[in-house]
Amino acid sequence: MDNTTSSAVPEQLLHYADIGQQINASLQSHADRLAAVLAQFQATCTEYRIQIDHLPGQLASLAHMAAAHDQWVSAIAQQFRAADQERPKNFVETITQAMGAAVKQVLTGHIGDSINQYTGNLETNDPTLPARYRIGPPQRPAIYHDEGFADGIREPAWQDYAEYYLWKYVLAEAGEAFKDVPDAISAYRHFLDASGTDRTFSYERFVASDESGQTVLNSSIQDTQNAAQNLYQQIITEHPELKDRPLTFQLTSDPLYVNGHADDYFNQRYPYPATENWQKTIGAHVIWISATVTVTPGSAPAYTMDFMLHAEDKYNFNPDQHDMATGIPDSANGGFEETGLGKEYMHYAQLERTVTWQEQPLGADGGAVSGEPKDRDRAPQDNHRLRNRR
Repeated sequence: MDNTTSSAVPEQLLHYADIGQQINASLQSHADRLAAVLAQFQATCTEYRIQIDHLPGQLASLAHMAAAHDQWVSAIAQQFRAADQERPKNFVETITQAMGAAVKQVLTGHIGDSINQYTGNLETNDPTLPARYRIGPPQRPAIYHDEGFADGIREPAWQDYAEYYLWKYVLAEAGEAFKDVPDAISAYRHFLDASGTDRTFSYERFVASDESGQTVLNSSIQDTQNAAQNLYQQIITEHPELKDRPLTFQLTSDPLYVNGHADDYFNQRYPYPATENWQKTIGAHVIWISATVTVTPGSAPAYTMDFMLHAEDKYNFNPDQHDMATGIPDSANGGFEETGLGKEYMHYAQLERTVTWQEQPLGADGGAVSGEPKDRDRAPQDNHRLRNRR
């Protein structure tokens, strides 16, 4: 071998890259199937709550990273093949330049014509947003929930049992009297069952039947759109070579507290439930957002966002508070917590939408939104799955 012939075997490198790409495609397929399975599991299992919806994104990220590596190997093999065929006098310089260019492609995501996935460490820097959004897979933020009456601190007296069984009887026999608060009754029934297990409620029903729910959804989508635009501008500022290339990234948010009244701008955009049904079911609660954003470049970049709203609330009764509709003090039910006849529990829900728009200062028209269910969720009493009635 003379000093103008490389010792690498391009065909073996190309074979490695080809096998790697097949594995990457399989990983992506598994990630898609895993996402569907986990989504169904989380939607139907109410016995306990674990955070697993980020796992498919991590598997997909591994596939994207491996694909970038394999394409880099393929690019190097092509350069070695060209070098062997042309036998340039400045062989070492040619290969050094080629490897440098390939490394830069991997670091910036600038490989071929495929959509590039950005996984850098960025967060929003827009002070008008109500929360911080950052690049990354879905991650539940630290959330504070209020504490109600202390659980199980005394033995129930006969008066407690009398009150408890009265309410159990009323719930069982007076369904028509509570027809306007079906979700609240199901939530209260689960409290009196005293299992303390997590329960899933329907944010779709909250959005569809309570004007505050629709306001919360509209505000959270618009804020996430603004966050996506802010993050994208930061990305192309740091990596101007990505400006003319399709790009995808994930984002996740800090908590947003849905407890507002008409005293300031943010509270008006995330208002307390307006209907008695949802005041009793969830009242003030917390949401956080995750999304996958794909940007197609242009004079006005086009965005597609797979949006996920995560909601949670601790169902309990609080000292020194009362029911907004009836004025009944929370202490009337706090005794059930103190005796163990009733138990507080966690309430969870998720809602998905797909949003498309072109970059703009987002106002009233925030783009096209799809993903609303064709058939609205059943009321709890109409659900034939027993564990979802409670």
